[in-house]
Amino acid sequence: MESLTFKKGGISADILKLVAIIAMLIDHIAWAFVPLNSFLGFFMHIFGRITLPIMSFFIAEGFYHTRDVEKYIARLSIFAIISQIPFTYFKTGKFIYFRSFFDLSMCLNVIFTLLFGLVALYAMKSSLSESKKQFILVCLLVLSFLSDWIFFGVFYILIFGMNRGNFKRQAFMFSLNSFFMVLSSMLLMAQTRDWYFSLFQLGVFLALPLIYFYNGKRDRRPIYKWTFYVFYPVHLFIIGLIKYVILK
Repeated sequence: MESLTFKKGGISADILKLVAIIAMLIDHIAWAFVPLNSFLGFFMHIFGRITLPIMSFFIAEGFYHTRDVEKYIARLSIFAIISQIPFTYFKTGKFIYFRSFFDLSMCLNVIFTLLFGLVALYAMKSSLSESKKQFILVCLLVLSFLSDWIFFGVFYILIFGMNRGNFKRQAFMFSLNSFFMVLSSMLLMAQTRDWYFSLFQLGVFLALPLIYFYNGKRDRRPIYKWTFYVFYPVHLFIIGLIKYVILK
């Protein structure tokens, strides 16, 4: 394994993942109960944007640390499938919801996005021919249109994974990806009076200084390793329960 230099006395993986969990919780509480076109909702979502970049970073790190990438992919697949039911309930109030493939109100949960990114990174770092790599990548990017954060999440993982050990390049590519994400969000809301609230997407940049100060220290115990992936479906179900049953 390549030797990397991390920040001494910086932020551990456990702290970064805790920040990601808190940011995610605040973000989802906002989506459930606070209008986006309010300043409270706007600032809650700004903080919530921290989560995916941090988790994308650790997916990329996990790729280099795991002993068996295929088992890593399998575990992530299981969490993605399990999480879809509470995610659907959180979004719609129903455990099973489907109208059409073109219904943008429903999509696959973000763990599928992380999964697509991990598989993309695995393919790009493999010994496959360039044509096969490009074919797999295009297929994964198309699939990502069905998931939360679409292809921007896949690109975050590739950016961190393909440029590991070069933070300047990671930050530059991250900024380009984020710029196009913010721009696309603004264009989607361009016809509304409150289009400027789409600028909450700029919150992703708050993740960069946190990642910069990552010190390389991580707890190897499974309970810490998979905390985010267990918390994700559980908190979605609880928020959905509060919204659709308790406060109905």
